[in-house]
Amino acid sequence: MSKKKWGGVNLEISQAFDTFEAYSQLKIAKENPPLDIVFLDIRLPNIDPSNKRSGADIGIKLRKEFPETKIIIGTFYDDSYRINNLIDKIDPDALLIKGDIKGLENIASAVLRTLNNKHYYSTSVIEIMRTRVKNPHLVDAIDRQILHELSNGARMKELLEQIPLSKSGIEKRIRQLWVAFNIESHCYRELVICAKEKGFI
Repeated sequence: MSKKKWGGVNLEISQAFDTFEAYSQLKIAKENPPLDIVFLDIRLPNIDPSNKRSGADIGIKLRKEFPETKIIIGTFYDDSYRINNLIDKIDPDALLIKGDIKGLENIASAVLRTLNNKHYYSTSVIEIMRTRVKNPHLVDAIDRQILHELSNGARMKELLEQIPLSKSGIEKRIRQLWVAFNIESHCYRELVICAKEKGFI
């Protein structure tokens, strides 16, 4: 932990450069004064190939175990499905697409707004959220469950055992996912790959 002064405020700063370090820092934080603000990079490296932790998983854990902590997410991803997924799963206090950041002004604005209990979204995020309102098909919990089961190699028989829908209902959901992810081949494998890339699995 290092100590710095910013804008007349004394800061105590802890850093983590991979998901293992991040989880270790969260364990330490449980026994110490609460975390006020966390800057989270969704592409935080995972040095343990046996563990599927991601930056998004860190954010979900933060929101669950430290509900009062302000979460500021920075990401290079700018596709609507991934951004919507971050908003749904983590509900960050500030979300910035790195291409929108011009110097330190955006970051300073994000910090000040979150400290005043207000949300801050960069320009591209606002545009994506406006599009989201008009989107008739959003990926919900059942869609994610279907994607998860498909990623584990489930066939229709297994899907019917795990998903609370009829066969036609599941098939309709999968067709909608193909359309939503622009999968023209109607291939389950491509659907799973795309869903993983967009952070739904």
